[in-house]
Amino acid sequence: MKNPFKNFNIMEYSPIQKNKDKIEICGASPLHCAKMTLIILILWGVFIGVFIGLLHGYMDVGKHHNKNSRLYNE
Repeated sequence: MKNPFKNFNIMEYSPIQKNKDKIEICGASPLHCAKMTLIILILWGVFIGVFIGLLHGYMDVGKHHNKNSRLYNE
């Protein structure tokens, strides 16, 4: 029976590779990966901001429609 761990090299499975004196991350340049990461973080921020804004607006409307609320009686 062959030993599957005998010729195992972890660097073959690493997302960071050195190819012809160029470093590649998942097959792309580090600058490209940084741009894509920044875009993903910005989109997450926008979506979370919209969600929190809508949630705040919904909760604010709920306060104004409550007849027992202090703001309703003013």
